[in-house]
Amino acid sequence: MYIRVTCLMLLLLCAGLPALADQSSDDILALFEERNKVIAALMEDATVYVLVDTDNEVSMGTGFIVAKGVVLTNGHVIAEARKKKATIYVMNQKMQPTEASLAAVDYPDKEIYGNDFALLRFTPPTNLPILTFSSNAKRMDRVYAWGYPHLAVQFDQRLESLLQGEFKGAPPVVFTEGSINTVVEQKNQHTLIHSARISPGNSGGPLVNSRGEVVGINTWIASEDGALINAAQPTERILAFLTKQGIQPALSSGSAPLPYSPSENMAEANPLHRPPTLALPQGQPPVTAENEPENSGSVPLSSLLAAINSGANNSQNPIAQAEQGNNAGSNNGGAQGNSLDIAAVQQQAEQGDAQVQGLLGMIYYSGTDTIQKDSKKAKHWLEKGAAQNDAQSMLGLGLLYISETREQQRGVDWLKKAFANTATLEDKENLPYLSLLVAMLYDAEHRGVPRDVKACAHFAQQAARLGDAEGMGYLAMLTFYGEGVERDVDAARDLAQKASKNGSSRGKSILAWMHYLGLGVTEDDSIAFTLAREAAEEDPSAQGLLSTMYYHGHGVQQSFSDSEGWARRAADQANEFGQYMLGRLYLDGNVVEKDPITAFAYFSLAAEKQHEEAMQQVEKMKKTMSKADLRKAEEIMKQIRKALGAAG
Repeated sequence: MYIRVTCLMLLLLCAGLPALADQSSDDILALFEERNKVIAALMEDATVYVLVDTDNEVSMGTGFIVAKGVVLTNGHVIAEARKKKATIYVMNQKMQPTEASLAAVDYPDKEIYGNDFALLRFTPPTNLPILTFSSNAKRMDRVYAWGYPHLAVQFDQRLESLLQGEFKGAPPVVFTEGSINTVVEQKNQHTLIHSARISPGNSGGPLVNSRGEVVGINTWIASEDGALINAAQPTERILAFLTKQGIQPALSSGSAPLPYSPSENMAEANPLHRPPTLALPQGQPPVTAENEPENSGSVPLSSLLAAINSGANNSQNPIAQAEQGNNAGSNNGGAQGNSLDIAAVQQQAEQGDAQVQGLLGMIYYSGTDTIQKDSKKAKHWLEKGAAQNDAQSMLGLGLLYISETREQQRGVDWLKKAFANTATLEDKENLPYLSLLVAMLYDAEHRGVPRDVKACAHFAQQAARLGDAEGMGYLAMLTFYGEGVERDVDAARDLAQKASKNGSSRGKSILAWMHYLGLGVTEDDSIAFTLAREAAEEDPSAQGLLSTMYYHGHGVQQSFSDSEGWARRAADQANEFGQYMLGRLYLDGNVVEKDPITAFAYFSLAAEKQHEEAMQQVEKMKKTMSKADLRKAEEIMKQIRKALGAAG
């Protein structure tokens, strides 16, 4: 059986990291303890207790802040409020009971896999934090449930006082932890099954990753013969609901695009789905309303620049304002009194102005409220600008190829050309794209981009020089292995520590490997495991390390099953450490059926990326394998590469 996890009571209701100083275990573990405190404070402020008062009946659940004055919860939490007259209250440690109105519901039926959402609006007495979403949840990711399960909060005297009509503070928010067990699909809807214990009252509460980013909303539990299942609706379903209601939620870097045209809210979220800040050629002063040369019949360039950089919000987008007859100007630098006709802009672009061609291409790439996103037109104008060596057109063309086509290599080539331009490189607004280029040059084989350590090192050095944490993390890795740059373990350590401090998953990953191997830092499996687990949600190299540690029982209880799970996640991203560990598992017959030919195939794939132990295994196994076996292994390798290409 299954139950939605709201709490129903027949009662009367009356009335937001310290530096890595050295390599000691205590210091690094203290770093994560401090980080956890920050996340806990965030969740305590952004998670709210939801009560629905219907005469003598009170329904209780959980919700969380998704926009200013907006709470997301489950539809079944407020089900009674839809049937009869009721008052909905939201509260937490920073907010006294505050009446909320029901703004939207998507709870059409009581099917276990159906949508179960409700949106509440309230007037916040203070600035409560807004939670960020991540769409990168995968099997084995560590997750944390926050909410108000009645099983726990019933023992708190503040709840008793509240139900007696006296507010002495909100009940304490409860935290449980676990991992994502699997992702199931029913009627084309995904559901996260996880092991972070939830119970009645947790309904509508956030399920978050180790960075405090929401990956799901806890909704139901099921039990059978003593076994308990905890389920959450994932981010993809939440975003679809929120965007239909006009809510543009914050999305973490690297997540999948939102199901609507990019806007200013995405500027800090996903660099693949927003236009870059468009820099003028080096040496040319910024164009403003004051210094812009008169050009009768031309669309002012300042309006275009402001329009591109302000997103698709009507209140701040001079393109949208002009189309609606609003000549009051823009708060983002648009010239007052400008009127913009897309046909006039196109005419100016057709006259050969490379900058306007690039800007027009980005308008079509991103779209606005009144100009429909059009990738074909975007590509046409970006190619026009790029043909005249306009760096920002090259940048936009690179992003378009990477995000919207399978021609990933062409996208990388255009980004390389764009960042050969000093003005593009030095513009810090373009750092996310430089970081993307670095990652693609090293880790995008499964997307058709062969590894290029020399180019990766070049651009990683540039990114690190400009302060980009992820670029610094890649440079630490390249320096540690001596790929594209001279090997220097001490320099790699310093870079990795700095990158890790600033949130780089690749920095944490390489630092974890250093502690595991005892190179440049003290050998410490505990630190290695902590760092790898922290980085593994995003970094395939860290996933490969976790597979290695579980396989050998280093720093964690030995588990071939966990080793296989992490190895497959890494190998699915063409990572050599995951491929090597799958080879080991198939060679030894642990968890999987023993299969030396498949093992040889995975060893060979890892050996192609200069994995030393894999290369040794390949040479050793070649001596005993027949020609027929080698042909079978080659066929398996082809199938794996094909699968990787399809997934990429």
